[in-house]
Amino acid sequence: SNGHVKYDNYLLILEQECRFIIENKLFERKLPVADSIIDFAYCTLFGMVQDRLNRKQLFDYYRKIKKNINYVVTHNINSDRTNIILKKIFLKLPFLLCISIIKMHNKIITLRKN
Repeated sequence: SNGHVKYDNYLLILEQECRFIIENKLFERKLPVADSIIDFAYCTLFGMVQDRLNRKQLFDYYRKIKKNINYVVTHNINSDRTNIILKKIFLKLPFLLCISIIKMHNKIITLRKN
């Protein structure tokens, strides 16, 4: 994916974390493991938007991220943290809507800094 080794690595981490959760049945033990993964997935997408990846690259990564965290998002029912609940909703949205919201989030952060 043309020079974006960082994001390939992030995706690998995400895959391994999700596999670890599933293989070790961590949801059955009611451990709050999914919050950090949902946060990580959102931040990764946010970084990709910030780094101005083109639409095709974004879509490829988005598809892989969704495939990996689908199980985690579905089973993360005990989060009461608003920002995690919002990020979970964003990650369930269709691609263009999700990216548009992340772009708005990015603009808001930029405006707050100035």
